[in-house]
Amino acid sequence: MRTPAPLTFGTLIFGILLLLSSSAVSAQEPLHTVDEYIRYAMKNSVGLEAAFEDYRAATKRPEQVATLPNPNFQYGHFIESVETRVGPQKHTVGVAQSFPWFGTLQLRGEEANLEASAEFNRFLAKKNKLVFEINEAYSELAYAQAAEKVTSDSLQLVQSWEQVLQQRFRTGSGSHSDLIKVQVELGRLEVALAAARDAQTTLRVRLNSLLSREHSLPTPIATNFLQHSNAADAKDAEDDTRDFFELIQSHNPELRMLHTLAEARRVGLALAEKKYYPDITLGINYVAVGDRDVPGGGDDALLGTVSLSLPVFLSKNRAAVAEASARSRGLKQRIKEKEYSLRAELSRIRFNLRDSRRKISLYKDTLIPKTNESIEASYTAYQSGEANFLDVIDSEERLLEYRLALKRAQADLVLALSKLQMLAGGYSGAQTEEKE
Repeated sequence: MRTPAPLTFGTLIFGILLLLSSSAVSAQEPLHTVDEYIRYAMKNSVGLEAAFEDYRAATKRPEQVATLPNPNFQYGHFIESVETRVGPQKHTVGVAQSFPWFGTLQLRGEEANLEASAEFNRFLAKKNKLVFEINEAYSELAYAQAAEKVTSDSLQLVQSWEQVLQQRFRTGSGSHSDLIKVQVELGRLEVALAAARDAQTTLRVRLNSLLSREHSLPTPIATNFLQHSNAADAKDAEDDTRDFFELIQSHNPELRMLHTLAEARRVGLALAEKKYYPDITLGINYVAVGDRDVPGGGDDALLGTVSLSLPVFLSKNRAAVAEASARSRGLKQRIKEKEYSLRAELSRIRFNLRDSRRKISLYKDTLIPKTNESIEASYTAYQSGEANFLDVIDSEERLLEYRLALKRAQADLVLALSKLQMLAGGYSGAQTEEKE
């Protein structure tokens, strides 16, 4: 199973500085394109900043765990002096330093460094998820606005029909049933229009929430954003997905995080095995001796000490090793589970890309033009008395359905491409800039 190449320190710092610029961005900064929203979020998202602080905290851990424990200082005063040949002992001063078994500190530092690297990949996964969520909210808002425009156009068309039918009904050349049908359709369209407008309010709140700013701020959308979803680019991406899984395996931040944690658990297992070995404590004691009129009288004593901890509780040590081993095996299984999940997600994205391209081509090139022709033909036939007005209404309903389905397919295409970028662990925002 492939383990991703470790990130260099310079790469980490450069990425952090790039993503979390210290320059403050005004909450009133004008935003328009999806990339402008994403750049704003990279600088202002409180969730992203929290994830970065978690990583920053993790980088401080290695220095703590790979350092020797504090030395012990000891002072002793003889309440009753111990008489020796050279004089009475007055007090003692001692210093002792414990040393974990050979290699323990190095393993602790290595494990903490790997956990910090995993935390950085968790931060990157958070960033990629935020980019996708902004793309999702932006695309859904663009779809809701498009749905409002499409529904409003249909409403205006039906309103013009209603005026004609009312005039014909007043002159006695039109039927009341036809007028009722068009008024029922007007009511349906008015409800759909209100729903599209309400959806925009909810989506604006969501988008502002992702940007960590006031929910009441405006969220303008690039003109004709959905029309710029390129089916040709989607086909290229669909073709690339056949070999895309290898790229995901090496670049997906969540998978990289699991690989790094698995390596940390391997080190943790080696560290747990060190519990079978004792810690060594070296010390030195100084004993102050009182004066005495004998040769060597009053000479102070110096005592060196060595002590070992006794790892005699073998069941506890075996349990620690078993725990570390189980954690290591568990991470390996989680990696497999994640790879299976990513492969399934990639297959679903490939289907969504194909399905969206098919629908866009079908609705744009065939169904919508043909339905427009059908409406004109039905209305002309109705005016000449050769058709029922219900045929006109049915054609209008189908046209509205197809136009909304086209916008939905265009939004789904954008979301599929964005999801593909998230899985691959990278984002290039140029493709979604508004085209003139």
